[in-house]
Amino acid sequence: MSVKLHSGDTIILAGDIGGTNTNLAAVIKHGGAFSITAKSSRDSKSVTDFVQVVKEVLAEFDLPAPPRYCCISAAGIVEQNRCQPTNLSWVIDGDKLQQDMGIPTVIINDFMALSYSLPLLDVNNPKEILPLPHPDGSVPEPRGGIYAIIGAGTGLGVGVLSRVEGRYVAFPSEGGHTDFPAFDRETQRLGNFLKTRYDSWPGTECVLSGRGIANIYAYVRDTMAGPGDDILQEIDSLPETERPALISLHGCTNPVCSRVMELFTRIYGKFAGNTALNFLPEAGLFLAGGIAQKNIDFLLHEQRFMRYFESNYNLKMRTLQQRVPVFLIKEYSVSLLGAAHAATLLLD
Repeated sequence: MSVKLHSGDTIILAGDIGGTNTNLAAVIKHGGAFSITAKSSRDSKSVTDFVQVVKEVLAEFDLPAPPRYCCISAAGIVEQNRCQPTNLSWVIDGDKLQQDMGIPTVIINDFMALSYSLPLLDVNNPKEILPLPHPDGSVPEPRGGIYAIIGAGTGLGVGVLSRVEGRYVAFPSEGGHTDFPAFDRETQRLGNFLKTRYDSWPGTECVLSGRGIANIYAYVRDTMAGPGDDILQEIDSLPETERPALISLHGCTNPVCSRVMELFTRIYGKFAGNTALNFLPEAGLFLAGGIAQKNIDFLLHEQRFMRYFESNYNLKMRTLQQRVPVFLIKEYSVSLLGAAHAATLLLD
């Protein structure tokens, strides 16, 4: 594939490394805009030498000039420009990549990359963004320079981005591992149920993730005792990692699955509302991750998600929550754009 450049364009090699896919892209920065001009994907489990993969992809891209920067985002803890991605056996070493490729390289966490993508999103583009109206029907206009993002997927990620002296700065967070905040009798019972599984009070990721849906199912299945039907028997026959998709699929037709998805949505809304109070992101609180994208109807049904978003005990705090615009990200490739944006800020 051939890439054309215009005067003033900058080429950035961006990567998004997850447990399933290794995505690399050539991103062009033209003025303040970023666009993906070439993209390649590999099965992460099949990768043995990441530097070699980068060399192969760059050869495929046939770029007219070497990338000026490289930024690789990965699902895992980053230390000293190096990351051991969660659920992968190989390491991403930014210094080695820079030495071998001759390209200034930075490795960042996946939710830092998503955080850096937020100012690039067009909240008025329905292909990229779905606004979630507040219970009164309003969608507040974004303002200020503080953004936040949460995402339930394989795990639960949290990120925050702030405009500081004219530059965007993303802050790392492990907010998904904070204690699960039970807020009523049912969520207290759920927490107690999971405490026996983890021998400790569960973290929020234990309920707001793919594994979380399986955990909620185990609790609901246990409390709604009975032989079950064919759907439940099919779910029970699967490994826990494969159950969430089937639970979601039958969330509108099976009473157990319906209760699971309802409880998940209420907890997600409450967690989002707490996140809004933690950061006051009046530029927008964004939902990422595959679970929200695949279960939009559950989030919108009876405005359950947003009603729990605004369910704070303090009326003044509810007023602050009502000022936060909430958006669901529909375009998954934004992480690559965020990595490219991060490269221009962290390596320039």
